[in-house]
Amino acid sequence: MIDLHAHTSCSDGSLSPGELVAEAEALGLSAIGVCDHDTMVGVPLAWARRSNHLQVVSGIEISVEFRPGTFHLLGYHFDPRHPRFLDFVRQLQQWRMDRNALMLERLQACGVAVTEDELRELAGDGQVGRPHMARLMVVRGMVESVAEAFQRYLRKGGPCYVSKRRLQARAAIDLIHSAGGAAVVAHPVQLKLSHEALAAQVEAWQRLGLDGMEAWHSDHTPEMAAGYAALAKRLGLCVTAGSDYHGTVKPKVQLGMFPGEPPEDAAVLEPLLAAAERWR
Repeated sequence: MIDLHAHTSCSDGSLSPGELVAEAEALGLSAIGVCDHDTMVGVPLAWARRSNHLQVVSGIEISVEFRPGTFHLLGYHFDPRHPRFLDFVRQLQQWRMDRNALMLERLQACGVAVTEDELRELAGDGQVGRPHMARLMVVRGMVESVAEAFQRYLRKGGPCYVSKRRLQARAAIDLIHSAGGAAVVAHPVQLKLSHEALAAQVEAWQRLGLDGMEAWHSDHTPEMAAGYAALAKRLGLCVTAGSDYHGTVKPKVQLGMFPGEPPEDAAVLEPLLAAAERWR
């Protein structure tokens, strides 16, 4: 059992890196991927808590410019101390802070009095993002649920939504490779492409150096997962499996659980590591 897509409190998950490792071990997982948004600080914290029974894979999730859907790129097995990559992540975090400031202005204009200091206190050592805004609104009694906060204010296209700056695909893939990592398309269903259009787009990204595709994900049906895995196999790409676990932030998504039947652990982990090693 593996789960190569999980978030911690260092971004928008509810468990600390150590708590995530403990949960993975309690469930009997053999590998966990720590893939926080725009940050790697949780990776060494998770490494410090791992045991001989659990492999902790370094990961990150990056937003990439794309239409009509959402393109998130996962990086795996990179060096979290690589200087160029660290500079790149600092830039991502600055773009995130710029976006947060604009969203707070829009929330204020909508009569939602949420401050940066309150969000920082709620996020602790993690990065502030939309889930923290939603959780604070729930705590303050402004909405009844995180889902309501997103629906009324924070969803894409909502009155307080601001799109953050994103890298182009080539730049994002190249930067992951520069730190010795493998680049994988996350949850391809969110790209909102037909099967034919997806195949053509993934081939185009493969020419830029894309290494793999997340076939098994909590948003995918078993049929989708099988289709994505078949496409990746046809193109010679790695396939990965991840729940996109966020803890209580997404209570319906359980660690290590996703539709369909992924292959044996080694059939996922070994090709992914080999893909990363090609860039070192």
